[in-house]
This record gives sequence, structure tokens and C-alpha cells, in this order.
Amino acid sequence: MKYIYNFIIRYFLIFTPLSFLYLVFLPITIYGVFGLLYFWDPVILGDIIIVKGIQFTFIDACIAIGAYWLLLFLTLTTKDIKFITRIKII
Repeated sequence: MKYIYNFIIRYFLIFTPLSFLYLVFLPITIYGVFGLLYFWDPVILGDIIIVKGIQFTFIDACIAIGAYWLLLFLTLTTKDIKFITRIKII
């Protein structure tokens, strides 16, 4: 019976809206790239990074929300994985 409750919770987590994942991973992606380009003095304007006059716009595909969601789906629907192992996989 414990597995059923655990599965129901994981099932609802799978249906996390992609827009929420986008809000989480957009800043991580932008500031990660900003850190990599730090020595070229980048400027951040919303979802655009400007480096020496060249604009780089981050689109949804660039952030790979679908890939993160697929990883979340596969990890959460796999049976008999311990919680700590599941966190490490994600």
C-alpha cells in the first residue's frame, strides 16, 4: 500500500507545468553562461546577454526544458529506486 501512495505523489510531480520548469531553469542557464563569459564583460537584459555588441537571446529550446522534464518523468516513474538515489539521478 505504501508504494501506491508514493506512486500517486510522484505521478502528480510529473505533471509539473513546463512554464514552472522554465522559470526555474532560465535564471540558472543565463547566470551560468554569464559566469562563463565573465571575462568578456557581458551585460544581461532579461533573457538576452550582450557580449561586445553581439546579442545572444535564450529561447525555450536553448534551455532544454523538454529534456529536463523527460529526465524527471523517467526518474519518477521508475519503480523501486530509493529516494536518495532518485535525487542523485535527477
